[in-house]
Amino acid sequence: METGCGPGQYWQAVNVNPAFTPKGLVQKGLVVPPTTQRSIGDVLTAHDISWKYYGGGFNADGTASPLNGSYCNICNPFEYESSYPGMVADHMRDVTDLFTDLVKGTLPAVSYVKPDGTMDGHPASSKWTLFEAFAENIIQLAQSNKEQWAETAIFVTVDEGGGYYDSGFIVREVRRAELEARHDAQRAQPRPPAQPRSGWRQRLCAAQHAGDRRSVRSVRLRSRG
Repeated sequence: METGCGPGQYWQAVNVNPAFTPKGLVQKGLVVPPTTQRSIGDVLTAHDISWKYYGGGFNADGTASPLNGSYCNICNPFEYESSYPGMVADHMRDVTDLFTDLVKGTLPAVSYVKPDGTMDGHPASSKWTLFEAFAENIIQLAQSNKEQWAETAIFVTVDEGGGYYDSGFIVREVRRAELEARHDAQRAQPRPPAQPRSGWRQRLCAAQHAGDRRSVRSVRLRSRG
């Protein structure tokens, strides 16, 4: 496979810092050049749909706080955008701000939530039971406001880890042929586990059919018109 890199040169595939710090300043050292690719945040904004990214440890990042360093900058996809500095004021918040918005009933239409390194269930820095407690707390806070819960859908998921969490074939050959016929074979991805929680549903069940990440985006946009 030919690449656009020079002889002996390559891009590291994972764990490379974005071009900006969490607060929107230019990042030094090895970074991924900022992208101009349109993101889901851009799509939501274009449709006048309010949204925020709540990242654990965001407020402490770059300060003298003991929690400095717990924020995961490589987990925030928006930090890789060239327009990220202009997003910080309106869209970037700490998880503590999420808790406040849940209690006050002031959530935006769409919320992305990422716990800090001590609560994310990653075996290098956390435990899965801590992540479960983190997710349960958010669900309980959302349910504490009946009016809010009646129009809320929560999707609890984890990164796919290169397919480590997949328990079967990524896609059946029939599904693969269908995707290729639609010139969209890149949607054939590992299936990270996801658990929906919503006041819209009386019964919850585990879906066994193949899906893709962009289907969640469709749910968001269709539910808001």
